Amino acid sequence: MAPVPVPKSTSRADLGFTLRKKMVSWYDPRALIGIAIRDGIAAIFGTYADKRDQQAALPQPVDPGLGERNDLWFDMVGDLGEAFDPTYAVAWHLSQPTLTFPGVGDLPRGDLLVLMGDEVYPTGSIDRYENQMLGPYDAAWPDGHVTDDGPVMLALPGNHDWYDGLTSFLRVFCQRRSIGGWRTQQTRSYFAAALPHRWWLWAVDTQLGGWLDEPQLEYFRGQATQMQPGDRLILVTPVPFWLHTQTDPSANATVGWFIYKIIPEFVDVRLFASGDWHHYARYSAPDGTQQRLTIGGGGAFLHPTHNLPAALTVPGFVPHNDTRLTRGVTFPSAGESRKRLTLVLLQAFFNPVFSITLGMVNFALAWLAQASVRSPLVSVRDAMRPLSWRDATDGLVRSPLALLLMLTVFVAWWAFPRHTEPSRRRVAHLIGGVHGALQVALTVPVMLAASHFAPGRGVWFGIWFALLTVVLGGLGGATLTGIYLFLTNTLLRMHDNESFSALRLRSFKCFARLHIDDRGVLTVYPIGIRKVHSGKWRLDPAAKPGEPWFSRPAGVTAELIEHPFTV
Repeated sequence: MAPVPVPKSTSRADLGFTLRKKMVSWYDPRALIGIAIRDGIAAIFGTYADKRDQQAALPQPVDPGLGERNDLWFDMVGDLGEAFDPTYAVAWHLSQPTLTFPGVGDLPRGDLLVLMGDEVYPTGSIDRYENQMLGPYDAAWPDGHVTDDGPVMLALPGNHDWYDGLTSFLRVFCQRRSIGGWRTQQTRSYFAAALPHRWWLWAVDTQLGGWLDEPQLEYFRGQATQMQPGDRLILVTPVPFWLHTQTDPSANATVGWFIYKIIPEFVDVRLFASGDWHHYARYSAPDGTQQRLTIGGGGAFLHPTHNLPAALTVPGFVPHNDTRLTRGVTFPSAGESRKRLTLVLLQAFFNPVFSITLGMVNFALAWLAQASVRSPLVSVRDAMRPLSWRDATDGLVRSPLALLLMLTVFVAWWAFPRHTEPSRRRVAHLIGGVHGALQVALTVPVMLAASHFAPGRGVWFGIWFALLTVVLGGLGGATLTGIYLFLTNTLLRMHDNESFSALRLRSFKCFARLHIDDRGVLTVYPIGIRKVHSGKWRLDPAAKPGEPWFSRPAGVTAELIEHPFTV
């Protein structure tokens, strides 16, 4: 259900969000199954029912009319809409009339807000958009309505927006509605905008990494005809493909083809921007003429930065056209990122449902093992006798169902590190196999401990045995997973996503405020919010119409991530 609008005559003290969503529990089996199903449907049917082809029947995207201005302030952010507190914290700062920083003065609110993918998590639906994206933005800048001169919001879909086939995304962003004080104007999932002093902004919808559709290509070909020598381009993509090429050399194929075939040779692509990775990171060409930014700090869980390569080479679409890039400032810093990684050792407490699931697997194995070595006709006294090592191991081996379950657990953990660099894949699967074997072997000491320490007699012994098996198996299995993630991430730079999605960290949010001045110089101001203070955003009964519903807690402050730089 959507957040309740605030009537002007109603006291704000009595109002609040009906659903102030918490961070997604990414290790909850229910969430994983739902994402897997939607991902499979999107992959199977996306080619046959591509919403981008259907968009050809919609009106052409409308230029927001910013190109004739003398100067322009605008904002860029990606990966929002996971939980209320971090999403609202970013929306609150985006909506403020000015942000002031020492040494640079006042930065006015942008007249354009560009959302660079994944506007909701974990999958797109109207309810999730209403509660996790629209609600926080409406509350940060309430009483908004569509006007011809209000700030514009343009959105590019990411993979999570595509999981429902883009249906909800089109309804939210492509129907010329207001979202807070911003007005939506686009009619398709991609767009282009002319900016002052011969700057352009293009956002390309690559639809889960697939080929580009002909209607979209035709649209950008039409935009290219309006360009002239000396024009400069900001290219927005759903993922930072320059980073993905390190594990998948073909990750640059679609965007590389687009740059080579669609963008005129005389146009200078000066800035690449993307979300997808939930942090801030800047890479630049040796001569400083090209910058590539990842700005995915809009509200989703934090991704690490300590494994980002210090330098990388992006393969060109044509031979001998590779681009060498050097890493600049990141937010959080590599040291701060490593400190957060140690928290994954407490995996059991960050993801209780995951721990309970592992405990249930241990209980199932223990029950099957006992059933295979103890006849139901044995005496009550013998049934309460603690298991021995031989009982436990023989029971697991003798039960066909236990063997099948152990094999399933082993294969699942063996296949877990599938998204790794090809050169490390064998080592990754070897370590995954060791981890899987340890998860299976954990069942034996868990059974022994539960059978020795379970109090009571008869039925009560069985109840306590089951509870202890679930608790000990869950804590042990989740701790083993945490150790595995910590070691593989530290030593082999694996599992960045899996390690930090387990932590569900709200901290280190970010966005970028950009300014094209009256000389045509583009300056980027990367802005970070180090702490969100979850649960401390309180409804403000004294707020006037048009002011944020929730007041900012003490300690939630914005900072410049690095000194402003020009492009």
